[in-house]
Amino acid sequence: MTVKTTTVQVPAGPGDLILLHAALAATTQANAEAMVEDESLPCCSDCAELQLTAPSEREHEARAVRIRGVREVVESGAGTCAELAAVDAGGQNARFLRGESDAAAECVILEDARGPGRHHVITQKTNGQTRDHSQASNGGCGC
Repeated sequence: MTVKTTTVQVPAGPGDLILLHAALAATTQANAEAMVEDESLPCCSDCAELQLTAPSEREHEARAVRIRGVREVVESGAGTCAELAAVDAGGQNARFLRGESDAAAECVILEDARGPGRHHVITQKTNGQTRDHSQASNGGCGC
């Protein structure tokens, strides 16, 4: 059975980092599986020309993080740092599973300086390379 969408919503806050990490790992895995199964999906956020968007203040006030799967993010053309990191980690893991890369990837949660309960998510490959979507891209997808 093919899963067309993967959206998880978890509480966001200092005590909920374990849930957030698990949700990011699950979304990354679902994204990798979708990208292996459907080669028409772009290989990363750069190739999809996805834009970074901040979660709404309402989401911050509700202390909830919504993480959409690759198909939903690509369809919308934009995603949060968590969504873009999960797209890129999923794409990297799909390349790893197909034997096209020697590095896998995961999402890493960082404390966000904007206040308590706010976090930023980046992609980190097993070879140590990181991708922070809040920083300017180096050009090209780097896939």
